[in-house]
Amino acid sequence: MTAPLLSVSRLVMNFGGHRAVDGVSLDIDSGKLVCILGPNGAGKTTLFNLLTKDLRPTSGSIRFDGSDVTALPPHAVARLGIGRSYQITSIFPAWSVEDNVWIAAYRHAHGGRLVFGRRAAFYRAVAPRIAGLLDLVGLTKLRGVSAGALSYGDQRLLEIAITLATGPRLILLDEPTSGLSQEETGRVGGLIRTLAASTTVVMIEHKMDVVMEISDRLVVMDRGRVIADGSPAAVAADAAVKAAYFGT
Repeated sequence: MTAPLLSVSRLVMNFGGHRAVDGVSLDIDSGKLVCILGPNGAGKTTLFNLLTKDLRPTSGSIRFDGSDVTALPPHAVARLGIGRSYQITSIFPAWSVEDNVWIAAYRHAHGGRLVFGRRAAFYRAVAPRIAGLLDLVGLTKLRGVSAGALSYGDQRLLEIAITLATGPRLILLDEPTSGLSQEETGRVGGLIRTLAASTTVVMIEHKMDVVMEISDRLVVMDRGRVIADGSPAAVAADAAVKAAYFGT
């Protein structure tokens, strides 16, 4: 049996007297699109922060591709192949779309550092990959436009391209359709489903129509704990999920 790509065991995160993540254990297999649901304050984003090492857990362990990464710093985890987008769009607004993706690829190739003096040669080397990423997210025609001039939906697509430029094997997406129109949500949702054909994706999402349409598996959290884990149909019918998430 193939080992999971990501394995979380009894993960706990305390903030003073508040336990934001309470004994979470999860296995994520390669090639799956897993959606994490839950009401506000359920611990979803804190869990992501633990996985990317923005926070160090109070206790518990995190394994990625068979290796214990619990004590590693964020840049080391990113180098191993865990990429992430955040709730708040993180782009360089004055730079072009193309240069935003290029700088992500450049920093990844140099261990997160900006190394000057080799820009031209490196740019030529990665130009085909950058062009492919812009084509994948549908931003080729906007490659020369300043990122800050893009619509909010296109900025979310750009952020996904930036994440992909780091070469992740696991992508964590934190509410990728938040604030988007129905049309923009459809574009981003379609892209995520496309990504899941070749990359493992774990996403936090609140829009149930998106969740039910594209997910292979749903994990529901409430008050820092996992209360349901299974297929979209099974989880949607779970009484505990209805009580926690829908208030019924």
